[in-house]
Amino acid sequence: MVQILRMKTLALTFAATLAFAAKHATADCLDGGLVLEGVQGCSYEALLTAYTREFNDPVYSCSDTTAEADLWRKLGNAQTLAQAQAYVTNSICTPMYNERGFVPFTEIAARGTDYAFEKNYFNGYTTWNEQVETLYGINGLGQVSQNLKADSIGVTSFFAGDGSSQQVEFPSHLSNFQSCASNSAMCCWVTDRQAGDNNGNCATPYDLNCVDKNPGDNTDLCYVDHKSSNMSKGNGEELFPFDDNNNSDDAEGPVHCHGFAWANDPNDFTSRYKGNNLFYVSMYDHMNQRGYVRAVPGAPMCGCTEQVSIIQLF
Repeated sequence: MVQILRMKTLALTFAATLAFAAKHATADCLDGGLVLEGVQGCSYEALLTAYTREFNDPVYSCSDTTAEADLWRKLGNAQTLAQAQAYVTNSICTPMYNERGFVPFTEIAARGTDYAFEKNYFNGYTTWNEQVETLYGINGLGQVSQNLKADSIGVTSFFAGDGSSQQVEFPSHLSNFQSCASNSAMCCWVTDRQAGDNNGNCATPYDLNCVDKNPGDNTDLCYVDHKSSNMSKGNGEELFPFDDNNNSDDAEGPVHCHGFAWANDPNDFTSRYKGNNLFYVSMYDHMNQRGYVRAVPGAPMCGCTEQVSIIQLF
């Protein structure tokens, strides 16, 4: 059973301006063009609150009906609460949110539009995951090669730009994130490749002290179920009955995991910005800032909680 004890959500503050023209019978109060400003989110409840405030303004003298009844007339002449709520969701909120569009997830790494790099990254098999800084690399002897911050500079700039101001696509077409029935995803890392950030035990000089180093341990990895993983064709399980603090041959070693969840309502901010959360958790906070990379063998590094390792977070 996955126990997500800590969840960090990157969400954008949304102050909506909801405008609609009332083309109904003259008996409607507040008839004609109407603009409601400062609606806190887009929902039936938020709209009713703003409408009621306007309805109760003495300038309109709306005394022959109630705010909610009058609002229903403008919401497709709804006859029930369910119809009014559906109208707000389907005819106002969803089209408004969809107008904003989503930034493709591939724009973060800028390694092509076929999602091959992203697929391999989430499985733990790109240069970002596997390389470590060295003085013996392609830049020449004694020159720094494979520096994480330099190699992932696009992650830093994306976080400062679209990652914090736009809706980012959630790559649900990748097998790692298909059919997330639990409305949750997580990443687990087993390697630290960056020194000097107070996370993990990678240290300088890199060639001596940052090879196969460990992330900060916050997880007891119980077992890996290969039949639930999109990476494995086997049906077996790998069991880790003891935590790494026991220094046992049965222990899994230090593992760091972080998960996040979203609401069933597709218009809820946790749903609309789950792509932002995925970017923040997987690429920015843990890889770019902390240097956490690579996956538990036999499991994807990041995916729906149904696919990743069976864990317990401390």
